[in-house]
Amino acid sequence: MLEGLLYAYSERFHENFPMMIIKDMDEDEIIRTIQSCLQENKPLYVDCPDGVDY
Repeated sequence: MLEGLLYAYSERFHENFPMMIIKDMDEDEIIRTIQSCLQENKPLYVDCPDGVDY
C-alpha cells in the first residue's frame, strides 16, 4: 500500500514524497499523510529554516 501511495504522490506532484523529513512517523501515519495530500491535491509543505535544504 505504501509503495503505491508513494508512486501516486510522485506522479501527481512530479516530486518524491519527502520521507527524510517525516522519518519519525510510523508507516500508518505516513500512509494517512500521503492520502491526505492526494485527497486535498496538495503536496506536503515543509517549513524549513532559512538556508536549510533537505
